[in-house]
Amino acid sequence: MLLSSPAMSGVTVSLSPASGGIKVHIHTALLSSLASLSGARAQPFEPSVEGMLPSGSLLSFETSALDKVAPRILGAGAAVKLGGQIAPLQAPVFNTMQVGDTTVQQLALAPGLQFDYTVTRGVVAIATSVDGIKAVLERRRTLADDAAYRSALPDRPERVSSLLFLDFSQLLSLGEQTGLTGSATYRAFQGDLDKIRAIGLSSTGGKADSTAELFLQFS
Repeated sequence: MLLSSPAMSGVTVSLSPASGGIKVHIHTALLSSLASLSGARAQPFEPSVEGMLPSGSLLSFETSALDKVAPRILGAGAAVKLGGQIAPLQAPVFNTMQVGDTTVQQLALAPGLQFDYTVTRGVVAIATSVDGIKAVLERRRTLADDAAYRSALPDRPERVSSLLFLDFSQLLSLGEQTGLTGSATYRAFQGDLDKIRAIGLSSTGGKADSTAELFLQFS
């Protein structure tokens, strides 16, 4: 938990209206003598995934060394047959295929329901069809071209420690297709959730502090 970190000397949280939504600013100060207790600090980088993911992508997340961690996570999911926990209409089937020079893993859960994923050029790409993976590899119209993406990450720093974009309305739509509307809790908050168009999050940090900005874009 952030608030129980022995290296933390203080946290400042501010909430302010912004064009098209609400911005939450969180600044954490660390005691320089104890900063090592909070773990290794993420190295800043210039975001590039936005120029690789296809237009209309639901989720984009970029952070240092993700390409080193992701293959282990995806491999572990295949090893324990994670898809078996999703109550599929058929036994999960794992396949491997080639898209050009790239190896793509495929998890089929039911006729017409599959997930294709790969790690390429430092990017974890997950899609519901091979065509989605091809769009990433071919770099046609990209996520950076989408107005929703640019609006959800206004005034972001040139170099960040992590960057996240979530098309929240698209996520809700997928959830409703898989039975989310059957939840009484969801129906109670549906009106408010429908107002959230997208979510953007960027973070930066140094040896003695870190800053995160969360933006909720409303439709």
